[in-house]
Amino acid sequence: MTERNSPIETLLDVYFLLPSLYSESSAEAYQSAFRRVEHLTGKRLGQLPANVVDWERRAAGIVWAGEFTRARTPEARQRAFDGFVGRVSAGIRRALETDKPRHVDAGTEAAWRRIGNYVAEAENTLDADGEQLLPNQSTRSIENLRARLGTFHPVEVDTATATAALANIPPDKVASFRRSIRFFNRLIGERQRHGAISTLLPMGQIGPLPTLRDRPMDWTLCTEAFRSDLDQVIERSIRAPRRRDRFGGRLGADPVADRRRQTRGRRRPIRNKASRVKALRSALSWLARNAFEDREPVYALSSAMDLITENHVKAAVERFVARSATSVGLKDAKETSSLSTWLADLGMIAQHNGAEEDLVWAIEDLRFDLCEERDAAREMSATREAFIKLIDRDPAVVRAIVTGPRVLLAEARRLLARQTLSTHRRTEALHLFMAAAMLAVQLARPLRTRNVHEMLSEGDMPELIAPRRERASAWLDIGRNRVKNRKPLEGRIPDWLWTVISAWIDEGRPVWRDRSLPEEGREADTGDEAVETPRHCANDHLFPALSGAGAVSRQLINKAWNRGMARLGITGLTPHMMRHVAATLYLARNPGDYPVVAALLADSLRTVETFYARGEGRAAMDLFAQVLTEIDPTLNLKGTA
Repeated sequence: MTERNSPIETLLDVYFLLPSLYSESSAEAYQSAFRRVEHLTGKRLGQLPANVVDWERRAAGIVWAGEFTRARTPEARQRAFDGFVGRVSAGIRRALETDKPRHVDAGTEAAWRRIGNYVAEAENTLDADGEQLLPNQSTRSIENLRARLGTFHPVEVDTATATAALANIPPDKVASFRRSIRFFNRLIGERQRHGAISTLLPMGQIGPLPTLRDRPMDWTLCTEAFRSDLDQVIERSIRAPRRRDRFGGRLGADPVADRRRQTRGRRRPIRNKASRVKALRSALSWLARNAFEDREPVYALSSAMDLITENHVKAAVERFVARSATSVGLKDAKETSSLSTWLADLGMIAQHNGAEEDLVWAIEDLRFDLCEERDAAREMSATREAFIKLIDRDPAVVRAIVTGPRVLLAEARRLLARQTLSTHRRTEALHLFMAAAMLAVQLARPLRTRNVHEMLSEGDMPELIAPRRERASAWLDIGRNRVKNRKPLEGRIPDWLWTVISAWIDEGRPVWRDRSLPEEGREADTGDEAVETPRHCANDHLFPALSGAGAVSRQLINKAWNRGMARLGITGLTPHMMRHVAATLYLARNPGDYPVVAALLADSLRTVETFYARGEGRAAMDLFAQVLTEIDPTLNLKGTA
């Protein structure tokens, strides 16, 4: 094919025309000379004008000492330099004087290669006016287009061919393909700046490519009452709930305290209100577009909260998941965070606008059930690996873990029974008592550290319930609002573990509480029933703080746990790792009962089977089973889980 002459403005334009002006061997020699121009002048070819007079003026000022070392004499080096200058001048003249159509390799591969070579040389360079010619990473865009559209000549690329290629691109590569198309359109629009490849570019830009997004929700078609209510619902959702001032304002205004109350419960205050409003509208738009077959029912609603119902949210999730599973251009819903984000925003809208608790929980269930497998696998992998390494190094660790509560209880009692006990030793004994109770709770039911740390054993809603009558069992009952994945945790506590926990409640905790009072403020022995001073604050936590309400600090809990594990000789065992200890312990006594373990850990059945049914997880289970047969039978481990 032939191509028309295009404006030649810089030496870079000449450089890319050399293969069409000279034979292959001559073109290589001329291109070598042009590349040396950049080295000797310190400028890129795109910054030097394609002008013979300007070039020879610049060449006269070049200091070329130390160059052209192949020539042995000064005279030969001078001739080599003059030949270099003349070769560049000849190339410029040849390019400017050629007014007849030039023959160009019509091959598709050659055309894409020419464009790729030009972009590689031109990116991050400046033109004659000092402006950037092409941005960084431009080469990647051309490589991407060449990989997706390489069967078409660059001139033939249009909206239809780009759309056809888009349909066959994996979902995670769509964004990069769209960016490459935008860059290609930039080349087309600025073809006068890229004369060397202007004839290889399409005559017109590529039009907008279709997206997989639904048609945007047009809220203006809704009733006026709905639109007004929608704004109020969103406003209530982004405004932090006000905390009631228990002093009735009698203490005056406190800006710092007011701000803390308003932002309590959030990781950080909302700084970009417009962005948050947009996100909430996006979640409501997603619900409106996916909950119904068409949008007419939405336009008839009079309240925004009528849109957020359990049936509507469930229908929207089902349609969206089904669509992502069948569409080639969409990622699977379980592999992205988009659906989880929308459901989290819908749950927040429902909660802040006074929706019933059942609706909030239903939305949370849909969200966590969808993401449970992915999140559980990510969260548990590192902890499982550490657990396997711990017990693989020393099988005696298994015996130390299972017998740990009784051992720590006996040691704590032995220390506290001493008549004279220093403050340090007293604190150490209480820490061991705490560690015994924590280890017993974790063996009874695998919990996250927060649930053990903040566990309630008294009050109106205790989570640790003592036996109500003889031969009854203690019970664990943690509501879903206090569990990370919103799944309630409940179950029986084996008697051999309750013995340790109740010992802390009856013997260790009273001593721990008395440490917060001075000598004169402790219970006085009057011979009759002990009288407790009013200064002794009531606290319903299993591990109460030394002063005031609430649980002890997380640092103190960790210190007590680490001190207990060090006394047992199993340094490295973390509270969270006990989830896997309990699961392995249960499977050692009940091989193959994976559904029960999934319920214990609040994980998916597939995640549990993947780890505990084979490989190192199976080896750990067998190790537990072997050691359990050798442990003191008086432990009565039946029903350990």
